[in-house]
Parts: sequence; structure tokens; C-alpha cells
Amino acid sequence: MKKSLLFIFIVSLFIYSGYAKNVRYKRIDNFLSFMNKKGILELGFSQSIYDYSGEKQAEYSGVMWYKPKRLFRIEYEKPDKEIIIVDGKSFKDYDFYDDEMNEGSLEDVIFISPFTLLKNVYTYFKIEKKGKNNFVLESKTENTGDIESITFEFDSRNYPNKMSVIFHSGSITIYRFRYMKKIPFQKKYFLFSTIKTFLRSR
Repeated sequence: MKKSLLFIFIVSLFIYSGYAKNVRYKRIDNFLSFMNKKGILELGFSQSIYDYSGEKQAEYSGVMWYKPKRLFRIEYEKPDKEIIIVDGKSFKDYDFYDDEMNEGSLEDVIFISPFTLLKNVYTYFKIEKKGKNNFVLESKTENTGDIESITFEFDSRNYPNKMSVIFHSGSITIYRFRYMKKIPFQKKYFLFSTIKTFLRSR
């Protein structure tokens, strides 16, 4: 279950500025600009999944590294240890508990990422500001797949501390970000040879 949700979670953060004719929001644009800076994006996150009735189905936490396009690494730390690496063409997924390795090409999986959609955020979504720091992005095209809306909650930082993704099926996935930062590029994060090694500094 977690593996399929991974590709819904995040795949491509290559940001496009959108169209000038749309109403722009400085807070959103600042966030996209931050994501598009050079280097690797590192973020700490927790991920909670709820069904249509609001019952929690699962909760995960870990660290992710991302480099456009389609280079990323996720180290799940709780509840089970797991590492997933995508090298741009294929992926490997190692489950420490079961000592099991899954692998395949990106064509083997279907994914719609909320971050992928941000590259055309002003095209795919109608954006409404709620209060001072919250934004609701409502889908206005079929290109958003099963995603109905995305809500960002900002604090004083340039990136949201919380993102809620609501699907047409009624399920909700909520991400809370402990931190986001850019670090210098290091190839080791995306090498399959490191699939059994946790790289997060302890």
C-alpha cells in the first residue's frame, strides 16, 4: 500500500511559472521559487492517510531527497524501515523488515503527484486564499487525475508546514513537513548501490 502511495506522494518538482493572465499569489510563487533553486531538495515529512469516512488507515514518516527530473530517494523510518530510490528511469524499493526488494521501470507504475501538478498550478487549479496563510487549490481540468483539491497551510517559512490532498474517491492524504532545505548535489542519494544504507544524518 505504501509503495503505491509513494508515487502519488511526490515524483516531479520541476516548477513552471504558469500563465501571467491568472491571478497570482506571492506566497505560492515564493514557494515554487524555493522549490526550483539549485541543488537537492531535502525534506522531513509525516504522511497520514484517511478513507472517505475519515478513519485513519496508515501513518508514515521519513526523509526524502529530490532532484528534477525524477531523481529521488525516500527513507521511511516509521512504522517500518524502507528505502525507495528512483534514478530517472527505474526504481528499487527495499523493505528491511521482510528483507524484500521490489524493482521495475517507471512505466510499470501509474502516478499523479500533487507536486507534479504544481508545474502548471495556475492552469490546473483554481486558487482561493483562505485567511492570511492558507490556500485551497481546486481542480479545474481532468489532468489532475483523482486529485480533487489541495490545501496548503503556511507559517512564517517559505514552504507549507501542512499539505492536504483530497481525492475524488473521498480519501485524504495529509503531509506535515518538519523541514525543507536545499543541499549540494550528491550522486550517492540516487545510486541503487545505497539501497540498503540509511543516509540521513543521525
